[in-house]
Amino acid sequence: MNLFKVLVGLVFNLYLTVKGFFLKREVIYYSKILDLKLRLKLDHLIDYLIYTNDVFQPELIRAIDQMIEKNGCKTFIDIGSHIGQMSLYVAKKNPGIKVLSIEPNPQSYNRQQANALLNSAAITIENLALGTQPGPCDFYGPKSRNLKEYLKFNDGKYASSKGTRWYFQSECITLNALAERYRFNEPVLVKMDVEGDELAIIKGGVDFLGTHDVILVTELLITEYPSQCSEICHILSELSFDIYDIYLRKINKNEALKANGDYIFMRP
Repeated sequence: MNLFKVLVGLVFNLYLTVKGFFLKREVIYYSKILDLKLRLKLDHLIDYLIYTNDVFQPELIRAIDQMIEKNGCKTFIDIGSHIGQMSLYVAKKNPGIKVLSIEPNPQSYNRQQANALLNSAAITIENLALGTQPGPCDFYGPKSRNLKEYLKFNDGKYASSKGTRWYFQSECITLNALAERYRFNEPVLVKMDVEGDELAIIKGGVDFLGTHDVILVTELLITEYPSQCSEICHILSELSFDIYDIYLRKINKNEALKANGDYIFMRP
């Protein structure tokens, strides 16, 4: 049975790769799950996955829905928001919540603005990066297509580490400074997907995270940044956060550090 599932998965992924190779156009797509219209570039990985599956990261969206409802969140901060799927979804489903969307990549930022207009969404979009200190910040992304990503460009995957890849620059501020600027209504739900820069953002936001009613959802790339992920868990534990998996099951640090994925940090 397991071998059969593996073979089915391989065939399906081969089908998506072949199909994706011929899909290079731009479309306005309506997602039934999200109830959103999105302008998608089908030669880009995340756009293509939305087009193929109707949604990107459905488990994460489900968890965010549950946390907003259970905790009565009044502000949603989407750090590394790409073309705005998550920010726009939260804003449309929760009209009373304030949504702040942070995207450093200027091209993705412009595409998100277009998607916000398509949906008449009342969100604030900032073309900013977050880190440990203010100033200009350089970002680098993969230059070539990857077979594991259906031969698509992945403009949602970039990091501040140098390399021979495509490049852009963004203005950086700290999470503490962002909180001072906006004076968020609490409880605040923060989602981070920043491809390895999570630790820098947390270090630049310790005052905010330590003194406000915050729930943090962050991706931990254990296989790529094991020491950083361990330090993230340590810092947040010192700030009295407990760790939960994407299904809102409480886990310990050792369980969280076993596999890549999105993890939730909440106070009891």
